[in-house]
This record gives sequence, C-alpha cells and structure tokens, in this order.
Amino acid sequence: MIERISDLLSEDVVLFAPADAGKDAALEALAGAICRRAGVADAAALLAKVRERERGISTILDTGLSLPHARVGGLTAFLAGLSVFKTPARDAGRPVRAVFLFFSPDRPEDLPRHLQFLRDAAALFTPALLELLAAAPDPAAALALLRARD
Repeated sequence: MIERISDLLSEDVVLFAPADAGKDAALEALAGAICRRAGVADAAALLAKVRERERGISTILDTGLSLPHARVGGLTAFLAGLSVFKTPARDAGRPVRAVFLFFSPDRPEDLPRHLQFLRDAAALFTPALLELLAAAPDPAAALALLRARD
C-alpha cells in the first residue's frame, strides 16, 4: 500500500528538464527512467499509453503541474517519476512547472487507489512547492522537499 507519493520516488526518477525541453521530452525521459528503475523493458509502450490518454484530456492543472498517468495491464505496482522545469515550459498555451508521471496496475481493485493517488498528487504539488522544487539544486534536494511535505 502506498502511504505517501514520495514513497514511489528515488533520486533516479526525479529529473530536471533541460531549459529548452518541452513537456513531451520530459515525458519521454521520465518514462525511460521509471522503466529502468522498475526493470520494465518496454518504455515506449507505456509512453504510448500516456500519450494516447493525453490526446483525450489535458492533465495540466492550474497550479502548473502536469499529471499524466495511465493504467497498464501486467503491472503489479504503482510506478512514478517527476520532472521539474527550472523555467516553466508551455504546453497547449499553459505553463508547466513540473511533470509527475505515474502508471498503475489496470486491475479493477486498483482503480480506487489510482483515483486517490491522482487526488493526493494534485493536492501535494501546490504552486509554492513547485517553486521550491524549481529552485532545488539537485534531485536529492528536490526529493527531500517532497518528503518533508508529503
């Protein structure tokens, strides 16, 4: 059971997006990092699920957090990663301060946890926290900020 969002993160899945990177590049880097950490071979397949979902409804919140996610058959655990923009990127005309990407198992019994995870992430990543994350010097410092507030 996931107690805190930060429990799913480690320094290898907390990234700082390059200054000229957009949301799509951040998604690609995050999917790769998450899959390497979890030992999932096909990052492209997971990324395709997220991109398909993103075409339907944008996951950019008014806070500047992009919260792309997908339920994936064959997963048995939640997987997540965070990419922070030092300078906000723009996507569909909206500023993006950070991308929090997560995947959850596509089993009926996991749907309530998936929905709760969405709510918890939306509540955690406030504008103030996103500013602090953008000012963090490295992934370790960003992760420490998250853990202190989660």
